Amino acid sequence: MVRLAALLGVLLLLLADARRTQSKHCTAIQLDAGTTRLDLKGCGLARVPEHIDWCALKSLTFVDMSQNFLERIPTTLACATAIRVLFLSANPGLNHVPKFVRSLPSLKMYAQRSSGLTSITASDFPPSLEWLILMDNALESLPDLSSFPIRKLMLSHNR
Repeated sequence: MVRLAALLGVLLLLLADARRTQSKHCTAIQLDAGTTRLDLKGCGLARVPEHIDWCALKSLTFVDMSQNFLERIPTTLACATAIRVLFLSANPGLNHVPKFVRSLPSLKMYAQRSSGLTSITASDFPPSLEWLILMDNALESLPDLSSFPIRKLMLSHNR
């Protein structure tokens, strides 16, 4: 019991230290209609900030929410129809491809590495997809992706 308490104390100190060393990009988010990039990588998020009006972000082309603790992504992100690159890697609770991804008409590159994915379907993705990065998951099989203009398919370290 004492060892468990000590371990918990060490983990809490590590988490507090990680929060102190977060980059400024995690705390000083300024978004407007002209924003083209949103980098929330490694910000320690358990959920996507609710104040983001995705429908107003008409110029947003790059979104990185990797290395957080996200379990779901708001479906309203589909309103940001200019998104070309979406990174959702290393979110252990996000073990599925969010349904809205297929609704992103400009999406060219999608990454969800190290998220515990066990399956995907071709209908998870929009027909514009060119790069699919799903390394280090638990995928055992792939759907037929021959209808996609895939240029890069990264699947190492799956089953």
